[in-house]
Amino acid sequence: MRAAVRVVGVMFALSLVVVATSAPVGSQPVAAPGPIAAVKMTATSPRAEYIATMRALLVGHPGQDQSDVTLIDGGRSICMQIEAGATRQTFEAQLVEFDLDRTVYRVIVRSAIKTFCPQHIAQAIR
Repeated sequence: MRAAVRVVGVMFALSLVVVATSAPVGSQPVAAPGPIAAVKMTATSPRAEYIATMRALLVGHPGQDQSDVTLIDGGRSICMQIEAGATRQTFEAQLVEFDLDRTVYRVIVRSAIKTFCPQHIAQAIR
């Protein structure tokens, strides 16, 4: 079960990183601001803020039409990894293992933890 939870969380986070760092939809690449620079934090709840952050990461990329439920499930899966034993070192190792964009992955992991399991903020990538 723990391995399955880890795989689900890793796959979700990886899909967001790949989508957020892949070529934008359309024939002309679009220079995007930093992952979070495009987000005005006017959300009224942590969950709305999380969704806004994930949407900002996906602007102009394939997968930008993911439902709020899918984004929330992905964030919760990161927390499930932690509850199954993942540590900050686990997430750092995933960066290397999958050659991920550190900034984007950090935002995904920190946002999920901050929103869905803030008691585990020590596990977030720094």
